[in-house]
Amino acid sequence: MDNQERAARQYEIARDLHNHVEGQASLAVMKSTVLLAAHALLCTAYIQVGIKLKIFAKSEYSPPEALFVFSGILILAALLVSLRSIWPKLESTDDGRLMFFAGIQRYPQASDYVKDYNKTSEALLKSMLLSNIYGKSVWLYSTFLAIRIAICCSGAGTLLCVIALWLIGFPDAPAHSLSWLLHVFANG
Repeated sequence: MDNQERAARQYEIARDLHNHVEGQASLAVMKSTVLLAAHALLCTAYIQVGIKLKIFAKSEYSPPEALFVFSGILILAALLVSLRSIWPKLESTDDGRLMFFAGIQRYPQASDYVKDYNKTSEALLKSMLLSNIYGKSVWLYSTFLAIRIAICCSGAGTLLCVIALWLIGFPDAPAHSLSWLLHVFANG
C-alpha cells in the first residue's frame, strides 16, 4: 500500500470514527433527556410526599425522617447530575480553529466558511476532524459518567425513600396494604 492509499484509508477510518462518535453523542443526549424528565418527576413526587408528611416544617428528625431527608438529597443530586449531563459542548478543543460546529462562530457568513474551507489543506482538515473526534469523545465520556452517577443517585435515593416511608408509615396508606404485600412475597 503506497502513501496515498494509506492516507485515503486513514481518512476513511477517521470519517467512520467521527460518524460513530456522532451516533454516540445522539444516544447520550437522548438518554440524558429521558433521565432529566424522570428525575424531575421523581423530585416532584418526593416533594409532594414530604409536604404531606410535613417533613420540611420540622427542625429535628427521627432516624426514619432523617433517612427520608437524605433520600431527597440523593434524588436532588440525580436531578442536578442529569442536568449537567444534558449540557451541550460548545467549546472547541483547538482554540476555535475547527471548522466544525464548535468553531463556526468565526464565520459571519456561509461564504466566509466556504472560502476558508477551500483554502484549508487536506492534512489540516484531517487534523481538525481528529481533533473534533477527540473533543467529542472526552465530552461523551464525561456525559456517560454523569448518566451513571445520576442513575445510581436516583436508584439509591428512591430505595432509601421507600424504606423511610415504610418506617415512618405513610399517612394515607391502607393499614392492610403492607401486610398484603408481605403475604404476596412470602407465599409467591
